[in-house]
Amino acid sequence: MRIDIGRALPLGRGGASRADHVSMRVKTSALYMSGYLDGVLKFWAKMHDGQWLGGVTVHVTDAGGTNSVEIDMLVTADAITEVPSVS
Repeated sequence: MRIDIGRALPLGRGGASRADHVSMRVKTSALYMSGYLDGVLKFWAKMHDGQWLGGVTVHVTDAGGTNSVEIDMLVTADAITEVPSVS
């Protein structure tokens, strides 16, 4: 699975601080939550309005690529893309 973090977490909207106002130390050690991230779909949940949410685990690294963490999160179905398996 690939998770579109821009759809799952619209971080650029509504008061997020600008990247040019953040120190380089913070930029290089902060989580890189952008673009598409690898993930594993754990379950589907249907909301009261008919939308589907996917319970996913995403693998996130820091901007320097030296540290990583797995994060469990709920995302809307449009943020999830299935990657075809290679045989």
